[in-house]
Amino acid sequence: MMIDKIEVMVRPETPFRGELKELHSISPFDPCVQHVRPSKFYHLVADLRPRGFDALLHVGLKLGGKKYHGGHKIELLETGKKSMSEIDGMVEAIADCNPRGCRVGRIDLAADIDDVSLSWFREHAYVEYKQFVCAHAKVQEFEYSEMGKKVYQTLYFGKRPACVRIYDKIAERTAHYELWKRREIRTAVKDGYEPPEFPTVQEWLSVEMPQTRARFQQLDLIPGTSPAEQTALRFPVITRVENQLGGRVPEALGTISGVQKNVRDFNPFSRLKIVSGRTVPPGLYDRDVDGSYRFSVPQWCFYMYVREHWNTEGASQMRQMLNRDRNGKLYLKRMREFLPVSENPDEGIAELELYERYRDSVSRQLAA
Repeated sequence: MMIDKIEVMVRPETPFRGELKELHSISPFDPCVQHVRPSKFYHLVADLRPRGFDALLHVGLKLGGKKYHGGHKIELLETGKKSMSEIDGMVEAIADCNPRGCRVGRIDLAADIDDVSLSWFREHAYVEYKQFVCAHAKVQEFEYSEMGKKVYQTLYFGKRPACVRIYDKIAERTAHYELWKRREIRTAVKDGYEPPEFPTVQEWLSVEMPQTRARFQQLDLIPGTSPAEQTALRFPVITRVENQLGGRVPEALGTISGVQKNVRDFNPFSRLKIVSGRTVPPGLYDRDVDGSYRFSVPQWCFYMYVREHWNTEGASQMRQMLNRDRNGKLYLKRMREFLPVSENPDEGIAELELYERYRDSVSRQLAA
């Protein structure tokens, strides 16, 4: 379930199937037509979910060269819950074409990491060749911890359409749950009937993310915890690492056929680097085997400054500072013994393990 999203480009001359043929001729401003809206880059955008497809159909590209002017885009939703055969069938049911030959305009590849917090990734991960870094956070108040504690929810490396996102998957799905509840209540009030009885957020998450089901059962059995501690323990920690490949999609994944052949061996996290160091850094008076000091005084003070400010600034921000004169990789190599380690020695993940988890999840999706 780690091909998280796909956008498929369809040629202008390709006809739609069934009732979708009418989308070529309708106006996006017609108040009698539901689930259709105008778009900046396309003639209209149609929400196909009421018609039984988890997709948005963008009709009639306004810009672009002769090859793609007037073309269409199928934005497939919830692809992480579908197999590749289901994705093929959906594209073929919307457009009268061979789906495997369609060009891919965007593909999001992701891996879910259990028990590794977003804060850990902020302190230990950076992405090569990405200059723009943004961390979205919110401030929460805990009764039994420091007031106004900042909780990171999303890290962005680079800008759309090509960027790497690391975010709290449980928080994202919980926000989606609250949005769904409000939408259902609003619809019920509008149509004049009683709102339905909603499942608890734990029950809803157990269906949305089956890997959390056993965790919820274990957490509910923990006795002797205070209400504040129960709130903190209520949800497991699942962090999603996601690479959005848009604009110039790699040639190996340029078509649906290429995705099926190459996505398992393609490493979307090849430029994501995990840094780690030592619990105790070298001392100022440490010597080499020949008796000379290992570090000069300015070197040692500089390296200790980086160590002490690493967790405050974050790995990516600190690397940007070190890379001001394009020597960041050299500095990191020289000071590798000074880089801090996680406060929790059991927390963390290596680059190879991250790739292996991605491959395992994609293999299950391709085999389904």
